[in-house]
Amino acid sequence: MESGLGHYDPQTWKRSTQHLKLSPHKPSQPHREILFLVYISDIYYPPATIAKVSQFADDLCYWSSSKRPNLAAKKLQTCITEIETWTNMWRIKLNPVKTQCILFTKNSHLQPNNIDLSLNNHKITISKEATFLGVTFQNNMTWTKHINNLEQRANNRLNHLKALCGKHGASPLTVIKVYRAYIRPLFEYYVPAWINISDNQLQRLEVIQNKALKLAHRLPSYISNHYIHIITGIQTVRQRHQVIALKYTRTAINPSLQKTIQEAHITVDTPMSFMLQLARDFHSQNSTKHP
Repeated sequence: MESGLGHYDPQTWKRSTQHLKLSPHKPSQPHREILFLVYISDIYYPPATIAKVSQFADDLCYWSSSKRPNLAAKKLQTCITEIETWTNMWRIKLNPVKTQCILFTKNSHLQPNNIDLSLNNHKITISKEATFLGVTFQNNMTWTKHINNLEQRANNRLNHLKALCGKHGASPLTVIKVYRAYIRPLFEYYVPAWINISDNQLQRLEVIQNKALKLAHRLPSYISNHYIHIITGIQTVRQRHQVIALKYTRTAINPSLQKTIQEAHITVDTPMSFMLQLARDFHSQNSTKHP
């Protein structure tokens, strides 16, 4: 079960002047972001036995797992109560409307009927899907909605690409560069999270890339997809995903990175520590197999 606590109100981030004295000049945008991170550095992190937390800027997510949904909900309500105490102390407002709860399960018989979570006396909406950092998560743990969103956004951008390919339009090299900078990043954003999509879903992304490459070279649709990748030197979407996943894994198990993280004394209560522990285990297993 996961509960996403909504965005902070950027207008209420300033603490009382008796706690924090600021310059009378309005800080620049980068400085405001840094000050905001410092401001929320003491936010509540629950023990690992209760829940786990993921935070990026003003997006905050708590999740807990249990065979009994009502027990997981009880743990999340404990976190929400702590967050309410923290926000009241520092005069921060959370938006209950943007706060969602989603029950992840493969069991269709489990329904979130008995889940009752509240934030500042407002009942939290129970959703079948939630978007966190641009990735759409579904309660049945599939990526149908996320791929549909990607396909729609990519096709819209593909129409923009067609405007560059008129009779006296841009050169193929220019169009390819625009594709790589404007459309392909949609297929690669946070791909380690949804790399297990089905072959049919992946093929839908491949179709969009094939259209873009043929469009760049003004080639008809019946030209072989294998041929168009050879003349352009562009990897398929599947190949790009494999490369990104490999880089991600190598970075996670890099010994120098592990040493840096260990020296940083990251606590066991953070999600990053669990990811790093998995990476350490993976690295030690490989070291044992290949001394």
